[in-house]
Amino acid sequence: MRKTYEFVLDNPYDFPGFYMKFHSFKYAPKSDLRTVVIFTILFLSGMQFLFKKSQYEQQFTALKKFSGTRYNERVNEMIAKGFVKKGSAKAKGTGPKGEELEKRRKEAEQALDQELAAELPPAPRWTDTFAVDLFKLPLTIVKAAQWYAAGGSREPEYMTRRALGISASEWATYSEEEVAELVDKELWVGENMEAYNAEAAERERTPLKNRSSKEKRAVRQRKHNPTNQASVMAD
Repeated sequence: MRKTYEFVLDNPYDFPGFYMKFHSFKYAPKSDLRTVVIFTILFLSGMQFLFKKSQYEQQFTALKKFSGTRYNERVNEMIAKGFVKKGSAKAKGTGPKGEELEKRRKEAEQALDQELAAELPPAPRWTDTFAVDLFKLPLTIVKAAQWYAAGGSREPEYMTRRALGISASEWATYSEEEVAELVDKELWVGENMEAYNAEAAERERTPLKNRSSKEKRAVRQRKHNPTNQASVMAD
């Protein structure tokens, strides 16, 4: 058996089955494992950011194509009214042409895009990726523990934001007046949330161009959290 074993080792291609049986293959990576992990995290974070960006752009494009926004019609109306230089077209007796027309169209589209952007959540940023969250994880855990120990989960602003189902980054874009107004409504109470949803449903019937920034936010909040899974807090 010893001679047979040695013969198989010396002539592996004559007995491939035995050769595979008596040998165990091990893979020794040439790259440092830490480097592989870091690049994997960065790659996944990049894919995550691109996916969020693509999703946001698709939502924005769909909003522009929505008949209720009257996007193209409103752009043409802005150009016709002299959006960039009011009265310049009337003074000449003719409408803008060539480069002037393209300039006015771009500025009108930019102004209208800013208005429509209020209907959507904030655009994704590279700081909202998995790599950044992983880097900040130790500090996040410490702050979260301190926050819960101090009773942060019972703060009116936090309960309001959770009842509305919006992220902390979007909540940070609200003005102090809007935050105070929403907190005063005590939306973490079920009855108050139902009344707020009824008001938001009524605002949806208002044409988009006639809505105020607060009304747009209320409609967007209702779309993000249609089930309104707000818990009724005990006194």
